[in-house]
Amino acid sequence: MELSKKKVDMKKAVPFVLLFAVLALLLLLIRFSYTDYVRPASDEMLMEICQDTHTDHADPFTEGTTWHQTFTASRDTITGFDFYVTTFQRRNDSTFRVSMGEEGTDTPLQTWDILSTGVLDRQFLDFYLTEPVTNASGKEFYVEITSLDGTSEDAIGIFTADSNAYSDGILYENGQKTDTDLCFRVYGEPAKLVLKIFYLFCAALLITVFVLFVFLYLRPLRLECLFLVFAVFLGGIYLLLFPPLTAPDDYRHFETAYYVSSRMLGQEGTDEHGNVLVREDDYRAFYELQTANLQNLTATWDDLFSMDHSEKMVSAGHPPLEAPLYCYWLSGAGIALARLLGLGKVLMYFLGKGLIYLGYLAAGYLTIRLMPFARNLMFLIYLLPISLQQATSFSYDTTVNALAFLLTAYCLHLAFAVKKLKPGHWIVLVILAAVLAPCKVVYVLISLCCLLIPRKKASQNRQYYLGIAGTFAASLISLVLFQAGKIHSVVSDSHEVALGGTNYTLDYFLHAPAKLIGMYVRTFQEYGDFYFTSMLGGRLGRLDIDIPWMLILLFAVLLLLSVVPHTREYLFLSAWGKLWLALICAGVISASMLGIMFDWTPESSMVIEGVQGRYFLPVLPLLLLLTRNRTLVLRKDITRGMLFTFAVLHALTALWAFGIIVAR
Repeated sequence: MELSKKKVDMKKAVPFVLLFAVLALLLLLIRFSYTDYVRPASDEMLMEICQDTHTDHADPFTEGTTWHQTFTASRDTITGFDFYVTTFQRRNDSTFRVSMGEEGTDTPLQTWDILSTGVLDRQFLDFYLTEPVTNASGKEFYVEITSLDGTSEDAIGIFTADSNAYSDGILYENGQKTDTDLCFRVYGEPAKLVLKIFYLFCAALLITVFVLFVFLYLRPLRLECLFLVFAVFLGGIYLLLFPPLTAPDDYRHFETAYYVSSRMLGQEGTDEHGNVLVREDDYRAFYELQTANLQNLTATWDDLFSMDHSEKMVSAGHPPLEAPLYCYWLSGAGIALARLLGLGKVLMYFLGKGLIYLGYLAAGYLTIRLMPFARNLMFLIYLLPISLQQATSFSYDTTVNALAFLLTAYCLHLAFAVKKLKPGHWIVLVILAAVLAPCKVVYVLISLCCLLIPRKKASQNRQYYLGIAGTFAASLISLVLFQAGKIHSVVSDSHEVALGGTNYTLDYFLHAPAKLIGMYVRTFQEYGDFYFTSMLGGRLGRLDIDIPWMLILLFAVLLLLSVVPHTREYLFLSAWGKLWLALICAGVISASMLGIMFDWTPESSMVIEGVQGRYFLPVLPLLLLLTRNRTLVLRKDITRGMLFTFAVLHALTALWAFGIIVAR
């Protein structure tokens, strides 16, 4: 009796031992992250001005030439500056003079005479002040460069932009105003703020793991409620981790949401050229906050509580995206509210992203409740690293993924959980199909999941066939209304693509179908592993944050385990149902690749370029359901252990990504 009691007590202690081991591991990794990445990064000088656009070529900077670039300080401290040079891949022995000072004063703050011999080719040439400038914010300064003895055969080249890229300064050549700017950067204080961000991030990480452990083992919740807890805490970590506009194409989605916010406020959303109008301060952010790095991470938190001081609306340079505007209603409402309150750009970003993330959570809650089986699968897919990154951005992938998952769950709910179909069931199905179809054309095929619904569940044959026909009709009509012009142009028009050359067209493959098959085969051979890892979150940010393959493999193992039924589950897909899901998946994947090929891939390419694994995420539940079978069955419910492992993997992923971000 006592032995049995001891075994029970030991069993209860196992989760606490596991929690202790996980927290100890995280603390150890946090220590290494601090010493290897964060502490060195805190000594890096932050860029206060980054005008790094430049032409492809520069002319030799010869004797008698003086460039005078003005700039306005945005912070109180200036510690140095640099500009971009070339040696033309030769040895130069000429000398040039560089000085920096405050506009309107006679004496520069500091002057350097530089021998060209030590200059490196196509690098930024650094200059640090012996005495940093203080109280500089709002004042106008200059960088002046003069060639003392350079010749066309013995001088460096200094790069400029091909336009007036820096609006707060002017480049003068020998006293004459030019229509361009120097390619230069101005440095402020060391990035000590990153230490505070790191402490906050680590605290959030440890609290998240502890809280999720409590709701898994000590105060268990229903799965859909547990999903909300996971989503709030994990989503908060990703909001801390990634600066605004660092997801793929996020700035374009932000501009479209901005346009929607203007329409909500009753204002003109575009200029005379059809480009989105934004506040002046927000326009600057398009150039500052598009990369997840130390500079932008610290800038985000340094400006967190700033208010807007824009004096006018300016053109963002792009029209709104050709997508259904309801994909941006929530984010647009957040931006509109921030604008009404006069909030600065950072709070506006978080408010816009926060509202759309709440919509994503609501869809996830409903999806998990509706799923008749494999509910853990939807739980994990909704919260994969790539899912969370997109859901905490302005990307309309948030809406697309949520609608696709919800439609899939609803079709399975009608097929397996509902005994008798009512008109209301069909109405909801028609609405979901109609709303999803225009978001991205290829996902209209997901509505074909409605054919899994048995005919016998309808009270009359007529009701069943009308419901199926209505679902298809709603998808197609909605698609034509929103996307007919885009579909025609992508499939038929020949145009220049970003990679160079003209694109493939439908007519081309109608005359050479074998080449299309060959391109699919070669593409999967070339990019198959990239599709797999990027679909789960192996490439975060703008595909520039590589997560270790071992973590991605463990995420994949958890997804596979989430599909395996346990003995209490009795609902299974038939062989016909699996075949139908396989055809839907094949259709979505092949159509996604075909659309990108028409729009992105040059005719000279033998593989399809531009496809990312996240494009396949909406059909990932269907792909994984194909593995569900009666042979592999769990004798014990492993939900708690699986979800806790999932939380730990997220913590490790976030910690790894933080190290990458602050190290560059």
